[in-house]
Amino acid sequence: MCAAKVRETNKGFKGCQFWAWFDPAMCERSKAVIPGLLKSRNRLEKSVAKARQREKVVWVLLVASWVLFASIILGGMCGCGVTKKRSLELASAIE
Repeated sequence: MCAAKVRETNKGFKGCQFWAWFDPAMCERSKAVIPGLLKSRNRLEKSVAKARQREKVVWVLLVASWVLFASIILGGMCGCGVTKKRSLELASAIE
C-alpha cells in the first residue's frame, strides 16, 4: 500500500511532500504456506532443468545416429568396395 503525504503550498496548490510505504503484516497462515510453495516451485524448476538437459542429450544422440546411419548407407553406395578391391590388387602387385 502506498500513502501520499500531501501538504498545502503558499499558492493553494496541493503538492506531494513525500511517499510513505505501508505494508500490512502477513497472517500466520500465509507465513506457513508461502515457504512450502517456494520449495515446491524450486523442486519443479530443477526437474524441468533436468528434463531439458535429457532432451538435449537425446537430440544429440538422435542426430549422431542418423549421421552414422547415413554414412553407412551412402558409404556403401559410393563405390567404396571398388577402392578396396583396387588397393588389394596394388598390394599383391607390390609383393
